Amino acid sequence: MQESMARDESDEPVDATALKSGSGPVDSPPESRSAGPRDVCLLGYAEETRDLVFGLPETTEIWAINMAHVFIFGPQGPKTRAAATYWFQIHPRDWAAAGKAPTGFFGRPKEHLDFLARFQGTVWMQAADPDIPNSRRYPLEDVIAASGRRYFTSTFAYQLALAWYEHAVLGRSIGKLRVYGVNLTSMDEYIHQKSCVEYWLGRLEQLGVDIEIPGASALLQGRLYAIGESDLSNHAFERLQFWKSKYTEAWANINTSNSMKAELKFWAAQLSAIAEAHPDEINAEIRARIQSVFDRRSANLNALQERSGAELNGALGMVKDNQHWLAITGGIDHRAPQLPDLRLPAEYLSGDWTVPEPKAI
Repeated sequence: MQESMARDESDEPVDATALKSGSGPVDSPPESRSAGPRDVCLLGYAEETRDLVFGLPETTEIWAINMAHVFIFGPQGPKTRAAATYWFQIHPRDWAAAGKAPTGFFGRPKEHLDFLARFQGTVWMQAADPDIPNSRRYPLEDVIAASGRRYFTSTFAYQLALAWYEHAVLGRSIGKLRVYGVNLTSMDEYIHQKSCVEYWLGRLEQLGVDIEIPGASALLQGRLYAIGESDLSNHAFERLQFWKSKYTEAWANINTSNSMKAELKFWAAQLSAIAEAHPDEINAEIRARIQSVFDRRSANLNALQERSGAELNGALGMVKDNQHWLAITGGIDHRAPQLPDLRLPAEYLSGDWTVPEPKAI
């Protein structure tokens, strides 16, 4: 978040318009949407709870983020009776996730920009974007001045802080705030984002806002220290370490099979060149025997790679699942939370080569 989100005369929150379809014209929200304390749903991606959005009353305001439109809308339009009134895209246009190239569309595909461009509610951003007609600069300085706190470690925190600001300062009261699709149990989220989100939830609860958090979320949950101890977190931690070892084993097998396949390809090219240069010495029978050995070895390596790939994906899913349940039971994954990236050495083995210079990773 940059300091470019300073206040100007156009920064006051506006009455949002409800999004009624994924594309094309939209209708205004029903009058009942602004009558009395509002029912607001903050919407993220977490699969365990995000589908709860489809059962919301139509008077609920959906405040969604980033690519949430992918699962909200279907070919026939929105799959929920409630309407999206705010969208949050706090990343800059040239942002990219670690290890990935920027797309020019906030690190997402162009369909995301296309969606934001036609969205008829308010799109909160670091700064208004000319390609997004309803984009507005997030009132960062106003929120900080009013709350006395400069603490925002995720888009969810910006959402909650704006909810607090509208309720406490602008008089646009919120009666119920639902938090769907927000688990924050992956390790980066758990370490860097969860506490900040819970801080702003506490500020809202202090004002009397009714907070609804599904049980599958780790927010505002944990065992009672010295009272609510249980073996569940220890069990989840043990399972987590087991599946991490299975992931690492599969990761090593994939790297090994790729290296061996590259080396096999190299020697196949070398032997083919020798056979072409010496057709009398290396006759058809010898060629057939060599080819048989190469075919068998190639098939075995392909099978190993395919099996290891499946094991890798399965183990990664189990790691994430057990990280989730460890967080739910009040534990934390404090042993090397980041799994190794899959690094393929094949680029060095496709031809004759020398040892590459060491690189920082």
